[in-house]
Amino acid sequence: MSSRVIKEGDFIKLDFTGRIKDTGEIFDSTLESVAKSDGTYDKNKKYEPLIIAVGKGQVIKGLDKFLIGKEPGHYTVDIKPEEAFGKRNPKLMKLMSKQVFLKHNINPFPGLRVEMDNALATIVSVTGSRVLVDFNHPLAGKEVTYEIDIKGFVDDKKEQISVVVESVLGKKPEVVEKNGEFVLDFSKLDENMRKVVGLLQKEIKEEVKNKTGVDVKLEGTVDSSKEEKKEEPVSKEAEAQ
Repeated sequence: MSSRVIKEGDFIKLDFTGRIKDTGEIFDSTLESVAKSDGTYDKNKKYEPLIIAVGKGQVIKGLDKFLIGKEPGHYTVDIKPEEAFGKRNPKLMKLMSKQVFLKHNINPFPGLRVEMDNALATIVSVTGSRVLVDFNHPLAGKEVTYEIDIKGFVDDKKEQISVVVESVLGKKPEVVEKNGEFVLDFSKLDENMRKVVGLLQKEIKEEVKNKTGVDVKLEGTVDSSKEEKKEEPVSKEAEAQ
């Protein structure tokens, strides 16, 4: 009897360490021991195996493709820039006024990572009043190597749903099954977070359906639009007075 191999859409659990191929420099790892020995340990990061839906874009393209057809076990794979973090694009290098940074109390210097226009960028150089900013991904143009330990499959639908929702919200809901239907209960979250869920409920349902094939129902959310409609007649009456 042959071992089970990974297909597109399967949920798997894996550990990995990503390195820049030319230098061996580690840029990401799920293993605390590796991060500590390499000097890249971040006390604010949670080191644990990653659960992903294979072929659904949760990891870089080259790794997604490599995983299909594999069995649980250890692997090493080299991935070219175009299937990793992309080729470098000269058009993403921009010359900006230093005043733009100073207005936001940022003193620009080479190597500084900043968020601008909802994107992360790296300051390349500062010359007089001009700042050269690179909006390419820091690993753009780099060939990378991944050392992977595929630990196994995650077939439990509740766990799959929880992982997908966490990737959208950054928080895991309580997933329960009622009369054959999966329900996401957000009632234990604070009110502001439940409002966010209310605004994103369509996206959450679509993402869960796309990755798990399951339709879900949401409970414990706060619908901000309904709250505004309830307040509207009061404000009109106040204006009339």
